[in-house]
Amino acid sequence: MAPLATNVAVPLQRAIWSRTQYATCKLTPLNKALADALYRANYITWLTESGAHRPDASLLAQFSPEELRAMHIAHTTSRHKRQLWMGLRYRDDAWKRDNGWWLEKEVPVAKTILGKSQRQKTAPLVWSAAEVARLVRGEALGEDMWRKGLSEGQGVFLKIEDPDDRGPAHRFGKVEVLESREAAERGVGGSVVCRVWPFRKRVVDEETTSQDKFEEEEQALAEEAMTQQTR
Repeated sequence: MAPLATNVAVPLQRAIWSRTQYATCKLTPLNKALADALYRANYITWLTESGAHRPDASLLAQFSPEELRAMHIAHTTSRHKRQLWMGLRYRDDAWKRDNGWWLEKEVPVAKTILGKSQRQKTAPLVWSAAEVARLVRGEALGEDMWRKGLSEGQGVFLKIEDPDDRGPAHRFGKVEVLESREAAERGVGGSVVCRVWPFRKRVVDEETTSQDKFEEEEQALAEEAMTQQTR
């Protein structure tokens, strides 16, 4: 069995790539807070705590997403063996019809989800409240992909630091993650943990582009995203 992902973005990107309904990763305060923020931003449909096996479909149908968020379905008393499970959100037929996609093709809301490394050896990318407000307005803070201004459907997720915390927030369970628009409304800044790019309207060049070629290009982009994410 492959090692369990330590970052929410990795399994979600794999789910987008393989067009699966579920994704799972280690249950940590940061992962739970990021998944909550992704749910509020409508990139995922539900999240819950469980064990090594994904939640039964009957449970997903019986409870609302809000109820699932508060549930602990894990069949183990060890918190170290609990996993965070998430459901990927897909576009409906009306959206696909209006944006040039084949109705039989599954199209997730998110196309690329990249997580910013939180390792100590990696310098964090921290933005002030003023910088977050500029980003939300579409202004670029720099040339790299993390600092480009937001457009419709994109999202940047920030870990909000607690000034009263005496140590790393993820160790004490005091973690808050906000999407950049939420942070701008509250007038706060934070460190970047994740950025999301959506699927767009599909433009087809009838002379050069076929369905097979388009899918090959999409897979190449996903592979590149995964390579950058695991560095």
